[in-house]
Amino acid sequence: ETFLGRPNQEKICRCLENIGDKDPAALLDAIDDLLSAGQTCVQIADSLIDYFRDMMVIKSTNPENKLLILTAEERKKISALAAKFDVPALIYSITTLEKIHFSIKNSDNPRALLEALMLRLALSEHFLAVPQLLARLNNSSAGVRGNTIKKKPMAGVDRPAKPATHAKTKTPSEQTPSDQTLLDKTPSDQTPIPAAGPDAESIIDNWQQILSALKAQHPGTAGLLDPAVPTDFRDNVLTLSFPELAEFAKTMCQNRADQIKSLLTAALGFDIKIRLETATDRIQETTTRPATAGTSKKNRDDALNDP
Repeated sequence: ETFLGRPNQEKICRCLENIGDKDPAALLDAIDDLLSAGQTCVQIADSLIDYFRDMMVIKSTNPENKLLILTAEERKKISALAAKFDVPALIYSITTLEKIHFSIKNSDNPRALLEALMLRLALSEHFLAVPQLLARLNNSSAGVRGNTIKKKPMAGVDRPAKPATHAKTKTPSEQTPSDQTLLDKTPSDQTPIPAAGPDAESIIDNWQQILSALKAQHPGTAGLLDPAVPTDFRDNVLTLSFPELAEFAKTMCQNRADQIKSLLTAALGFDIKIRLETATDRIQETTTRPATAGTSKKNRDDALNDP
């Protein structure tokens, strides 16, 4: 310390003690004391790495290990400091100091970097070992379960009616004989939608029956169409709209577009093409489409028949 200018051992140990006690104010005072004595930030970082390494060896082996070249008094002092840390914390401190060593050496504000790092070590939750973290989580979960209160319905208060939801595909145990008859039909036995004048209304009204028939033949592919809703049908092009949360299902359907087209053609009884979109795409298209572009077949027929 006298001839080589190394940081004072007592002051370095005070820094380590403040880190272990998680005392940021005292830690900043200890760093200032070292800097005021003429030590550089790089020298302080190097000394801290050496001490953290000694504590890591003591925690991993024993204080009398031959890997440490220390006096009996130094072993006793470092062993007392090591009791404030665990091995994961020491490993984290060494690697973090080493990573920032180059930055401190070449920075225009080395003191700010050193102080920020030391406060990070003192206030870091990484000083908790994994078993301790798991114990905390288990205790928290047990407390939440113990404090859970089951709510009872209030007497005399009418609950609002639940909003209508889309028809849910029935499980085999819930299916009625008529549903099972529809599923058991082969493609040749199924009654397709008449080819004369198919429109969007008839497809929308019968969409769940169409899906049930498709699932009986190809449950994997047809199951991807569960979130889809038919929104338009013109020029033999059926538009299926997917919600935003079903983007993955839409992508899978695009990859199997030809297979889905063949299944729908067989089920409906006429050649059909498909167009896949999301609800967001449809909203944007509706806002940018001219007023005349959205005229339905029924409105056109009414306009032609109007005297």
